[in-house]
Amino acid sequence: MIGNKYNKNISRDEFFQVALWCNQNNAKIEDKGEYYEVVQNSGPTIDEQVVVLEKQIEKINIDMLRDILIIDDDEQTTEKKQEAKQYLAQKKSQKNELIEQINKLREVE
Repeated sequence: MIGNKYNKNISRDEFFQVALWCNQNNAKIEDKGEYYEVVQNSGPTIDEQVVVLEKQIEKINIDMLRDILIIDDDEQTTEKKQEAKQYLAQKKSQKNELIEQINKLREVE
């Protein structure tokens, strides 16, 4: 259905059916002036992808700070501190992977 063109006098029922198909197939109906055309939705831009990754990094930073506070808290048990150190190491690794993804996206620009 991608690429199909419809006159402006398309019936409501047919327009609804096309719109329903578009919603189920990552497409949309564009007004081309003289007619409507079914086109594929474009994916997120590089900037939008970077923003999502940066938000994930921000959450990881907050988690890492919590782990650091646990490690530095004298009232925490050794077991709890060790667990926090393990989580901290995992979060550092996840953060580095996200930074790498951002760098790859920026190389594409």
